[in-house]
Amino acid sequence: MNNSILKFLSIITILTAVLVISSCNKDPQYGDVDIYVDRDMFESTPEFYYNGNPLQHSSYGDIWVFTANVNEKEASIDYSFYFNGDHFSSIEGTGLPIILTAPEDGKVVSNTNSYELRPTGNSDDPFMVFELIPDDPSAGVSGNWERSDGASYLKFSGSSVYLCNGGSLQEFSGTYDASANKAVLTEGSTTLEFYITPEGSDKILIEQYVSGNHVGSQYYYKTSKYPCN
Repeated sequence: MNNSILKFLSIITILTAVLVISSCNKDPQYGDVDIYVDRDMFESTPEFYYNGNPLQHSSYGDIWVFTANVNEKEASIDYSFYFNGDHFSSIEGTGLPIILTAPEDGKVVSNTNSYELRPTGNSDDPFMVFELIPDDPSAGVSGNWERSDGASYLKFSGSSVYLCNGGSLQEFSGTYDASANKAVLTEGSTTLEFYITPEGSDKILIEQYVSGNHVGSQYYYKTSKYPCN
């Protein structure tokens, strides 16, 4: 998981849009801000704070998701983390807070804005910030996808999914439910389940379960290749 992140948006939900009716004399309301980091990029678990309060996180393998319930459009997020032997902390004055935009009512917006943060090692600009915008769920993830390490490939076609071992070229097939972004492959007594989170048009996050047991998460990238053809 060298190039990291983003939202386990199947559980960050598949960006459900909601219509919030506003009135001119009502204070605006704001949605959540989710922060995705790849734990492997840090020397210890990073910490994030909003208004002095530590953010709670969920973990999906090496992907950690911190959630801030904010009350302003431009949310100031503090942090503390170690990277390449150095300590970076906006609380201790070794860097400025990061500013992340929250979704606002009064129009059709998602409940959550999601961002991936990657450390830079520069105290003046400690993170590269990427806004995570999933594809339209109705579009599905049809086509070919290559795992980040090249060890396997996925092909989605209609309601079918195919898994290709990049080394042995052994292929497995199963079913794909686009509405749930879930794929199921069965080989003998073993059931492999994939929960799929699109991240833009060229990257998906696959959370993997084998016979009901979580075995980790992997990124797959859009490709024209599929060695098992």
